[in-house]
Amino acid sequence: MLLQNSKPTSSALILHGNKILLGKRKINPAKGAWDVPGGFLELGEHQEAGLKREIREKLGVGVRGYYRKLGYKLQNSYLVKSLV
Repeated sequence: MLLQNSKPTSSALILHGNKILLGKRKINPAKGAWDVPGGFLELGEHQEAGLKREIREKLGVGVRGYYRKLGYKLQNSYLVKSLV
């Protein structure tokens, strides 16, 4: 399924040691698929502020520090086949 939506998003790759935090999507597109935390930005919201808000809303935690790398494009590609 390809969602035709031009709204900007912000997502995070959260690492802890050699582990990556993933969650199962609760809504379409790809409901039930594994994904990294993130979501749509609000009107006029900066990517970093939006990402901090999304992580707080979805995970209930704050962001202390991060490595910033802006500008990647991803079109709803879900590459995780299965996790053990």
